Amino acid sequence: MGGRAGLADDTQSERLLGAEVAARVARQAGHLGSLQYLSLTSCSGLSSLPEWMGGLGSLQALYLRFCSGLSSLPESLGRLGSLQTLNMRGCSGLSSLPESVGGLGSLQDLILDRWGGLGDGGGTDSTVESRLQTRDCTV
Repeated sequence: MGGRAGLADDTQSERLLGAEVAARVARQAGHLGSLQYLSLTSCSGLSSLPEWMGGLGSLQALYLRFCSGLSSLPESLGRLGSLQTLNMRGCSGLSSLPESVGGLGSLQDLILDRWGGLGDGGGTDSTVESRLQTRDCTV
């Protein structure tokens, strides 16, 4: 993708970085079917993710690091069948994961340090945690 000008130019290698593209992502959702990497790092104003995110079937890595305002995740995240990495480090507003995350068959890395739920003594979702550990996922 030559810079960030055209989101749909080269969908094989699209990379969206930073808070400044969050609004563009929403406008271009229909053109992101081949998106493999999405980083919305430090989007403190982001309170939730839209349901359409579950339709990004080619997404392999989702970085939501330090999105301190993020308080909920949609159940549709469980439809991200290609997702290998989900990084929510520093998402202090999150206290639980949708149950559907436990069914992500390709997930290899789930990074949750410095947030209000799993691993920090917060609201542990034992169903999701046990599903992921059974599959030798890094939690």
